[in-house]
Amino acid sequence: WEKETYDTKAASDFSFQEEKAWLRIRSLTLRILACAVSLGQQVSNSKALRNGVGSEKKALNEILESLGKELSEHIQEYEKKFNVAYKYSLRGPSPTRIAKYLSDGHHQVICSMIETILHLFKMQSEDLEGSENEKQESPSQKVPEILAGLLVKYKGSLLLETDGKKSINAAVIENLSLLAETMSHSAILTGVCHRILKPLKTSWNKRCRKMKAETPPPQPAVFSNFTKLIASFDACAKDMHVATRDLDPVLLSIDLSSLSLDESEESDSLQDAMIQTDVLKNIESSYQTTSREVCELIHNKLQYFNSLKL
Repeated sequence: WEKETYDTKAASDFSFQEEKAWLRIRSLTLRILACAVSLGQQVSNSKALRNGVGSEKKALNEILESLGKELSEHIQEYEKKFNVAYKYSLRGPSPTRIAKYLSDGHHQVICSMIETILHLFKMQSEDLEGSENEKQESPSQKVPEILAGLLVKYKGSLLLETDGKKSINAAVIENLSLLAETMSHSAILTGVCHRILKPLKTSWNKRCRKMKAETPPPQPAVFSNFTKLIASFDACAKDMHVATRDLDPVLLSIDLSSLSLDESEESDSLQDAMIQTDVLKNIESSYQTTSREVCELIHNKLQYFNSLKL
């Protein structure tokens, strides 16, 4: 059989489209986070702001809703084309994380949190006792389950052994890093939920004190549900921290230069072998740094979740 040739032009063209799609998702995500944080900070302020959506001024909750819809539309479009990772050559171009992001449903986290923020925002102008929104289950309740499911899927050994030959399971740290980032985004948006709920809880407590009833009315479920949500996030973040922390001693105990970057038997050429050696040297230092940085990020988010008390 003739050896299949690698189509560099096709790979380059696909990489360009992939980069554009991934940058679009990243850009929208950052705009969503910025808008949501601003909404939380100005939850009692009716001032309308412009944020690049449409030509007319909109309230922050309307901007957030528009950005969420725009992200969902792009996700639906990109899932058809980038849901499966493209097989690039070792020489490049470098792949993005869009295939893993789409196929494993990371976008569901931020979309669910947007729904929750808008859901809570509507409750500001409603009577908590009689509100239909208060009785509905928050979309964010499924977010910790999504994160926990991804953690189970991503945990694994850094070393693979096939037919007595060891190689690096490079996806482990990459996947855990992506998961930590998704969890970090959910933490930011959960903080926005806390900012919206805090004045509602304060108002409810004042109202109960004024009633001077022997038996205080039952607390609206939205407050207890938020407390349960924080507990779920906390448990998930702890498991993520343990999984990432356990990688560090493994990294210190192995000599990556003696391993193979992939499961192929031999390099195609001397040039490929030299490239692989250089890559392995970079991996040896970068993986240790990444592992520790991800651990620190998760630790900080754990502390943040613990601070979100109503």
